[in-house]
Amino acid sequence: EKFQPLFITVDPERDMPKAMSAFLESFDHRIVGLVGTQAQTDAVAKVYRVYFKLHKEQGQNYTVEHSAYFYIMGPDGKFVDVVEGATPGDQIADKLRKLVDEHST
Repeated sequence: EKFQPLFITVDPERDMPKAMSAFLESFDHRIVGLVGTQAQTDAVAKVYRVYFKLHKEQGQNYTVEHSAYFYIMGPDGKFVDVVEGATPGDQIADKLRKLVDEHST
């Protein structure tokens, strides 16, 4: 309950809110999906150095190549840490517990 997970699409043209909601339900109902304009998406990707590339040459069912990281923000909204997406769940949980303890004092 100390965290609010967010998922920001890198493909706002295809990932409309209804599709995002259905996609995220397959993971966890607590995840909030964010969709902005392409300009907003590009700006956030630039700030957080997120790599993504749309492979639209594949037609309507194109793939999206992208980096995968969890960006951890503090209660004040400022960046605290980053975790690679392939990190095992128990290691992520340990890191989050440690960060909560550090920010609770």
